[in-house]
Amino acid sequence: MNDIWITPSLVLEYLFCKRFIYFMNCLNIPQNEGKRFVVNKGREVHEERKRINSDYLRKKFGVKEKLIDVPLFSNKYLINGKVDEILFLN
Repeated sequence: MNDIWITPSLVLEYLFCKRFIYFMNCLNIPQNEGKRFVVNKGREVHEERKRINSDYLRKKFGVKEKLIDVPLFSNKYLINGKVDEILFLN
């Protein structure tokens, strides 16, 4: 059987506009989001904060440990992705 895995990003795209999924995955028409300034700026800010805050623990919330960029998947639901942070609380 040919299993098709999806990501949370794909689900969000589908909820925003079902046609995006058809255009991207069936017609192979790229979204070209990398050409948009706002998208690129958002990615830069995200990467910079991840780099700067890699050791920062939110003690105000009782965080004692955190994992960064953790891959997760479900064989049951055929969904996979990467979680930015997993926080362990007191």
